[in-house]
Amino acid sequence: MARDECFYHAALVINKSIKQGSKTEDQKARVLLKKYGSFEEIFRSFSLDKKDFSKIKKAIDKVPFDFSITTVNDPDYPLKDIQYASPALYTRGNKDLLKNSSIAVVGTRKLKYQQDIDDGNSVMKRLLAKDYTIVSGLAFGCDALAHKYAVNNNGKTIAVLGTPLKKPSGNNKDLEEMIGEKHLVVSQYPTGSATYPSYFAHRNITTVGLSKEGIVVMLSPDKSGTQHAIRECIKQEKQLYILDSNLDRGFRWTDKLEDSYKVVYRR
Repeated sequence: MARDECFYHAALVINKSIKQGSKTEDQKARVLLKKYGSFEEIFRSFSLDKKDFSKIKKAIDKVPFDFSITTVNDPDYPLKDIQYASPALYTRGNKDLLKNSSIAVVGTRKLKYQQDIDDGNSVMKRLLAKDYTIVSGLAFGCDALAHKYAVNNNGKTIAVLGTPLKKPSGNNKDLEEMIGEKHLVVSQYPTGSATYPSYFAHRNITTVGLSKEGIVVMLSPDKSGTQHAIRECIKQEKQLYILDSNLDRGFRWTDKLEDSYKVVYRR
């Protein structure tokens, strides 16, 4: 069922009957899913049967692991309260982790200094001691540190991708494989559809949405993509924790936050 629904979802995206990458388009897709019940029924309603979507099928057939789909119509869909969130989540691994107390750890891809790495490990130790499941984005830098610390220290972690589920590749492929086998990997994009740079910012809606206790900002310069997650955290009215090493770097964003949102996580 998951592979079939993924096929129909990707076909609708390729045909531009459903669009991705913005809150407005995700809201429209949610309306369609609620009306028709499944991507297959939406596909049928657009009479797309005669078009050639063989490339999508081949891409899905190449996925070497089992995966699931959870949509806004399912009782266990975790983003129901966020009306502009993705209408569907594709998951590989242990979906029970979505029930856990969770917190996101986010930050720059460029961890240059050992002190920042030590500070990151220190805050991760404290979060695991509270039995939080760690949510992050599987990027270099802070994301990778958070995932690796959880994996290596008997914690639990959820990786939210900015791409569809597929065979792991790149420098983080071993980490992604480990998380997929022992923890949970999540994507809001169907395999067989294209990936755009904007998706990595857009998926922060899901990252924050899955983080019940808010987010911890490990290190984020003003121009870091982490700013998308920070703004989304505030929009979702969740707690924002800031590692205090952000406060002595001259970052302008820390001065712009209202005090009600800013809780400093001391090293």
